[in-house]
Amino acid sequence: MLQSLPPELVLETLSYLPAQSLKSLQLTCKAWLEFIRANEGLIYHKAALLHHFALPSSSSTDAELSSAKAAFAQRYVQDVDNWKDFCKDRFQLEKNWLGRGPSVIRTLPSAGSRVHRIKVDQAAGFVITTYAVGGLAVSDITNGGIIWSLESNYVRPYAHCEYSNGFLIFDQLGGLKEVWCLSSRYPPGTHPECSRPDERQELASLHAANSHGTALFRPWALLKMPTATHAFRFVYPTLLVASRENAFLFDIPTGKLVQTIKISAPGAWPRELNYVEISADYVFICWMQSVCIFSRRDGNLALSIDTGHTVDTGALLQVDSYMSSASRRVRDAVMAPVQSVSRYTDQALPIRQADEFIAVHVSPDGRDLTILGDPETVLLVKDFQRIIKNETTIAAAATRIDFSSPFGHSLYHAFENGKVGLVLCSGIYTLTLDATHHGVASPASLPVTGVVDAGDDCTMPYISVCRAVGLDDAALLTQIDCLQMTDTGMYFVWDASRVPHPPSFIGSAEGSTADETSEDEEDGWEDEVAEERFFGHIMLAHQAAAAPSPILTFIDFASRPGSSSPQ
Repeated sequence: MLQSLPPELVLETLSYLPAQSLKSLQLTCKAWLEFIRANEGLIYHKAALLHHFALPSSSSTDAELSSAKAAFAQRYVQDVDNWKDFCKDRFQLEKNWLGRGPSVIRTLPSAGSRVHRIKVDQAAGFVITTYAVGGLAVSDITNGGIIWSLESNYVRPYAHCEYSNGFLIFDQLGGLKEVWCLSSRYPPGTHPECSRPDERQELASLHAANSHGTALFRPWALLKMPTATHAFRFVYPTLLVASRENAFLFDIPTGKLVQTIKISAPGAWPRELNYVEISADYVFICWMQSVCIFSRRDGNLALSIDTGHTVDTGALLQVDSYMSSASRRVRDAVMAPVQSVSRYTDQALPIRQADEFIAVHVSPDGRDLTILGDPETVLLVKDFQRIIKNETTIAAAATRIDFSSPFGHSLYHAFENGKVGLVLCSGIYTLTLDATHHGVASPASLPVTGVVDAGDDCTMPYISVCRAVGLDDAALLTQIDCLQMTDTGMYFVWDASRVPHPPSFIGSAEGSTADETSEDEEDGWEDEVAEERFFGHIMLAHQAAAAPSPILTFIDFASRPGSSSPQ
């Protein structure tokens, strides 16, 4: 083939091969090995596109690599200078999320105890926290030090905060919303004219800059609400603030109220507002018994999903929380695949209705929904706009996941990068909605048993369920009231003295579907070494045992096999 075809046609043919096949091809003969190495940049750039690790662009391959790195976790890929290594690191990271590679539990003791809310800027390398006793702090993820803060007598106790694209928003008593921005974002002295910050903000900013030697954030605006409000959510550039009657949409760069949408709880259900969410096109209001979706274009109700819809779904996955997690292929994986997952469709569905809805999240692309129900139920709705357009039904588009647990309550969830993070009374879980999307797992390798007619009717056939090993103390789980996810980690609070170190090994070899050798063989990367625990500069659990609890904790998936330095 190499001799009979032009090189351009050979390269085009190779662009359809996954990384695993590229490795196998290099092992067939010296000619293929030399050809692939000579054209490594082009070939692995195409592999990155095939594995959905990068987006196609008209720029040069070097410029595209810089863009791909900028859109991803900088600290994990900052030293990568070629497409092959970028693909290798991304492939490894996806393995780690699936419990097939190493991960580690880390703590940030310097962030303090009694953490209430958490926001992470992975690209900038910091995490923002508010506290039950008041105050706000910004901590460096790499070394754990506090780099900027506002005092407890300034930020109210249990303040909720939002962060997106360099803007920080938190609430104050009296219904005010303070907006701060990264000082590097705008020239000094620039503010929106209609909602300028007040003198109190300016004094707090000056004090913070003097205390830390840096003006990391500066006041941007002070927003006054039209009425008493109960929940808010910020996805740049829009801040959504909701009362029980109205949803108010503010444009944060200009500080203006740009839209008001009338909302109400359907029927005679209790008007208890549990959560709000926003996308570019819709506003999502999570009432206790219903999720109402309003169009931002005209303000009308576009779709309502109530707890009754959790009975009539196209597919059901039942996760046996009583069963231990499967035997792990990698010794140091914090996340382990759940051993017993049963899938049912159509008439085989065991009927169970959620008692109430806790929260709703929409995927970053605005297509899919996740609704957290109680007890321990998640409703996944794929391409919900097709329901609005009458192209499908809620039942056909929805997949329900139930967790059988003696504790039974749902606490928190997050939805990022095709993954759902869950905090339930039975444990901390990750759901990868399509484990085959990046080519890491094949459909046959997913741990699903008890399949009943799971053919074309299942809208999400390749869901993978993993559970954090050793983080299953129900009393500590109920203390978690915030969960944040990034490309490389899950952030929450945990008792420092109760973090497993080393992680517990749960289950037996019966749950394993492949050994370490076969797993390495399907990776497509040569020179793999034995997995070792990934240590970094951030203080680990056994070092932080004396710290007050609960403290900021995260599961770090930014680990490479054999690494002994921070990524």
